[in-house]
Order: sequence, then C-alpha cells, then structure tokens
Amino acid sequence: MGELTTIVLKINSETFVIDTKWKIIEANNPSDNDLKQMFVYNLHWQAEKTLLLYPKTNQMDSEFGTFHYNNLGKKCKLGFVDITNEQTIKNSQVLANEIFAKMYY
Repeated sequence: MGELTTIVLKINSETFVIDTKWKIIEANNPSDNDLKQMFVYNLHWQAEKTLLLYPKTNQMDSEFGTFHYNNLGKKCKLGFVDITNEQTIKNSQVLANEIFAKMYY
C-alpha cells in the first residue's frame, strides 16, 4: 500500500477535501471503499466538496456527483493529475493551481 495524503482546505466559509490515491484506476471507476471514505470526509469535515485525486494515465476528470445524507447535498468527483510536463516534473505552483481548479470545475 502506498502513501496516503489527505488535504483539507478552508477557503472563506467553504471546506474542501482532496484525497490523493497514488494508484491507477481504470475507466473512472473508484473502489467502493474510496467512495465511502470520501463520504465520511464530507461528514467529518463538513466539506462542501471532496476530490479523489489519482495519477493521470488516459483518464479524464469526472463531473461532481452528489451524496445525499440528512437533506445535505455533498459533492465528490474524481480528478486526475499528470505531474510531468513532457520530460520534466511540473513546477509545484503550476501543479497546485491545476489541482485547486479541479475543485471548482
């Protein structure tokens, strides 16, 4: 099992959770355990949106889906990131901006 990183961002009155999953998934199909984990993160941190972030191979980001619990609509989506820029590693600020943008689009 690889390293796990969970990032909690509080921006103004909104809370976002990004959970990195350093494994390759196929067909934009996360495991049930990954989805359950994001549901719990939504509840625990009272997050408006959560993002499962995977390394990119050929996948595209999903749209936000909605968890419904106690009349609350919490959102989650899959995001994929390529840390390389042709033959080099991307600048960390560029990479951070790409990841942050996934929370809004």
